[in-house]
Amino acid sequence: MKPAWVDDDDKFPNNGELLEKPFIVRNVEADLDELAYRTRKMTQKRLRERYITSSIYGRETQKWVKPEDDEKCDSSVALNAIARFAGTTNIGSKSLPAKELKFTLLRDPTIGHQQGTVNCLKFHPSMPILVSALSTGRIVLFQICDDVNNLLLRKSNFFLQDVTIPNISFDNITFFDRGSLFASANNRNDCYIYDLLIGEITQIKQPKAMDKSSARKIRLSADGNYIAYLVNNADIFVFLFKTMDHLHTYRGAENIVDFCFSPINREQIVALAVNGTVYIWNLIKYSEVIQFFDEGCVKATCMAFSLNGQFLACGSNTGIVNVYDMNDYKWLNKKQNSSQRPLLFATFDQLTTSVSWLEFSKDAQLLAMGSTVKKMAVRLGHLASGTVFQNFPSRQEHFSKERLTTCAFSPKGAFFAVGTKEGRTRLYQLKHFEKY
Repeated sequence: MKPAWVDDDDKFPNNGELLEKPFIVRNVEADLDELAYRTRKMTQKRLRERYITSSIYGRETQKWVKPEDDEKCDSSVALNAIARFAGTTNIGSKSLPAKELKFTLLRDPTIGHQQGTVNCLKFHPSMPILVSALSTGRIVLFQICDDVNNLLLRKSNFFLQDVTIPNISFDNITFFDRGSLFASANNRNDCYIYDLLIGEITQIKQPKAMDKSSARKIRLSADGNYIAYLVNNADIFVFLFKTMDHLHTYRGAENIVDFCFSPINREQIVALAVNGTVYIWNLIKYSEVIQFFDEGCVKATCMAFSLNGQFLACGSNTGIVNVYDMNDYKWLNKKQNSSQRPLLFATFDQLTTSVSWLEFSKDAQLLAMGSTVKKMAVRLGHLASGTVFQNFPSRQEHFSKERLTTCAFSPKGAFFAVGTKEGRTRLYQLKHFEKY
């Protein structure tokens, strides 16, 4: 039976939006399948809408993530963008494309000097020299190129010089003071300064303020002004490096698994606790502390800070690596609130075992991550896209039985070195970068 008349809004009620036709059950047995189908479709639609309005983890958007009214103005948006992306790459470095990495596996320059596990690798900041610290107490220098402008690998005779200290296992080396080498061990409280020009090494005794406590990690600030010792798993003793005067002792609520000095802010020291808490202590105002929790962390294992101070990477025993943008404009203004955390810039879940080491390239375009638990467990992350290079390492390298222990990038990114538990060093040339 036709209606007596038709209104304009009969077909499109609710301001012109076509509503779903109502379902009227006339015969329960005949229409049961149709009713179940419509119910399932409506449920899927509501779940999809709820997912779209939620965060990537399926939770409702937190209050600190939602933009405020003052951020809608053009000046605030522009300032936010500048703060987030400032320092992503160094001046003169080209933007690295994602997905595929052009690289070549070169000869091992350490052949003939493979005595013990490679605990740490470092490239010299101005000369094409690779420094290797071994578990046998040996520090070895190798010249990989004839000149910084010539990326061709030397044909032979890579070895330059070495120094050996018995019964010590070096686990950290740092360049400071225009090329001097600072070395520390995980089984001794003493540390050493290696003068590369004259080939002499000087021992630095343990500070008296530590009362013969055993230090698990020793770190030197980038400017060489401060030195810190991790003692009793949760205490960090900070001293002036030149005079060894005790400044302060910082204590975490949980055991500290890794720590470092901020590469940009000379007044901060950053530590990662085993429960995923990140502490940022002030070296001037001792009572000032900023902390946040690593998203989804089960058991933290290691951390890394990019040289430009923008990115902080946290690794865990589940193989997850979270990268935070420490230049997040909104967090910088509200970080005094302990409930805040910086922007989660990227998450890498390609490793399937516990993360053992992390390293940023000098221009902060790459993040190397690896695990010693599984053979050839290494990935290179592209920070701009939040993805890893699928062709690294190559398919042939997956058959290798080496366990990787550490890595290092050259100053301009042309070389990437990875140390192994067997004592060998895998040296790669990254074709995208044209300078040492």
